[in-house]
Amino acid sequence: MSSRNAETADGAVRRPAPPVLRLYLLGGFRTERTNGAPVADRRPRPSSRRLVELLAVSPGRVRHREEIIEMCWPDTAGTPAALGSLRVALHAARRALEPELTARTPSSYLVGEGALLRLAPETVWIDADEAETLAERALRTGTTAHLAAALEAFLREHARRSGRLREAAAIGRRALELADGCGDPEAAAFERANLAEVHLLLGEFEAAAELAADAVAEAQAHSGWCLPYALAALARVQLRGGPRPALPDPRELLTRAAHCVSRRPDHQADYEVRTAQAGLALRDVRPDRALALLETVSGTGVPVIAAWAHLTAGDPARAARLAAEEAVRAAGSGEAVTECEARTAQATALAVLGRTDEAGRCAARVRELATALPYPTVLRRVSHANPS
Repeated sequence: MSSRNAETADGAVRRPAPPVLRLYLLGGFRTERTNGAPVADRRPRPSSRRLVELLAVSPGRVRHREEIIEMCWPDTAGTPAALGSLRVALHAARRALEPELTARTPSSYLVGEGALLRLAPETVWIDADEAETLAERALRTGTTAHLAAALEAFLREHARRSGRLREAAAIGRRALELADGCGDPEAAAFERANLAEVHLLLGEFEAAAELAADAVAEAQAHSGWCLPYALAALARVQLRGGPRPALPDPRELLTRAAHCVSRRPDHQADYEVRTAQAGLALRDVRPDRALALLETVSGTGVPVIAAWAHLTAGDPARAARLAAEEAVRAAGSGEAVTECEARTAQATALAVLGRTDEAGRCAARVRELATALPYPTVLRRVSHANPS
């Protein structure tokens, strides 16, 4: 890291600009960093996560240390033990958010200002704040339809992550109708792409293909920010739902999507395109290519794709470990879809390792969860992981 530091005119060492930390509170707590800089892989200790969540929902993202102690450790408030608990949680949170942080180097994200602790606004993005900003903007302009569309989009994503796929589809339909009504074709194309992904999870491939193709057509007509999202969604439909001769090849779609991102950088779009490209590489039995694509992205689902890549490359032990860690994280965050995906990969890897009892228990958990949601496409996939 030090080799990338720059010197100022007076010879002082200047740290490079840190990647933006993205905190997701809606639909389950998770963190990721832009520019491919991962947060710690291990699950954070509960006290450190609680500290970060508290600051994230506090006015101005700031709290006095004594307030934090009273909220997090009320039984020991005012004692040396409480101060020790805060110090441990603060150290663990900083290292979890910024694993490369060296001793005596200030955190880029969780900063101390005397008795105050703050999440730095210039380096920390929070989805709930973004939702509030969209709502305020809609209210200022008097466009209640924009406000309603923004709210429905957040609710749709929350429902999808939680595994309430039928509910997510219904909410997505409402969001699409509102986006159409607002006269914002790019927002409408984006909603069509997202709704296509929900139908894809439900195994409704014809509906997914129609929505994704319409999203691409609408996005192409305006050549705006939503085009790579639409192209990636249609590529996923082709990859998972079976190729349709009337639609473009997924390789062509993803090449165009990557070109869009190179011309107009967008970290979330880059994540969507690279994860879809990694899926294509796995279909082509090119696990090294898949892993190379995932090196510069982080976020939900990435460890699952990486697990499949390691399994394809002949390393089932690493695949099982990665999938198990992601399953635990997803379960703790209430991300039922990702938990199903991770446990399916874990069950397959365990079966390859000959650990059939563990694989069977893992597959049974997937069937139980996927049946309750429901999540039909993963039910079909997990049948191949069942050793019985």
